[in-house]
This record gives sequence, C-alpha cells and structure tokens, in this order.
Amino acid sequence: MADSRNDCELWLWDGATEYEGIFVKMDGASFSARVRQPRRAASSLGKRIAPSSLDLNKMFTQRRFLAHFRGSLDGTLLEAQVLSVQVCGNGEHDYLVSGRFSKLDEQQLALLRKMSVENAALLLQRQVS
Repeated sequence: MADSRNDCELWLWDGATEYEGIFVKMDGASFSARVRQPRRAASSLGKRIAPSSLDLNKMFTQRRFLAHFRGSLDGTLLEAQVLSVQVCGNGEHDYLVSGRFSKLDEQQLALLRKMSVENAALLLQRQVS
C-alpha cells in the first residue's frame, strides 16, 4: 500500500489552515481536487464534525490560498481561489474543491520571501475582499 503522504499532489495554505490533496481535473488554470487537512499522529484523536454548507463556503470561497503542486510547475508557488466546495465522501479526503490558479508576480514573491510565516498569513487574510 502506498504512503498517502507520497500521494499528495496539491498543497494549499490560507494563512491559518493547511490542506493536502489530489487532483480530480486540471484544465488550464482551472482545477478540481479532493483535499483534507494533513494527517498527523497527534491529530487523529476524536471524530471531526462535518461543517454546514455555509461553514464550507466561509472556509474556502472567501479566502485566498498559497498553492503548490507536483507536475510541470513543480516548485512554483501560486495563488489559488476556490470557487466551489462540497463534502467529499471517498473516505480519504474531506472536501471536493474547484477553483482557479493564478501566478504570483515577482513583486508578491519577493515580499513573501522577506516575511515571517505569521506576517504572510496576515497578508493572505487581508487580500480577500
């Protein structure tokens, strides 16, 4: 059986929460992916409560994410905007998200390189209007 960490194709971070996942579809800058919060030994206690549709929309569609994925752009940091989200029932992932990637310009990348993780998180949250 393959290690699920090695199967991770996509990483998303909104400044507060990290997600990992696999792509369902890629079409240019548009994507659909199954995602979950990273599984860590200490975080496996208890059972998660499924959020409502409104909670899901707040968690994903009202935020910007820094994104990284394996493939032709491996190593490139992008911005992801999730346009739709629903609960995923495959047992391995929590959510099915769809959205668009956009490239960060050189000025944004230079700014991120100079920032602490905490300040980068604040910047991500402030960018959402």
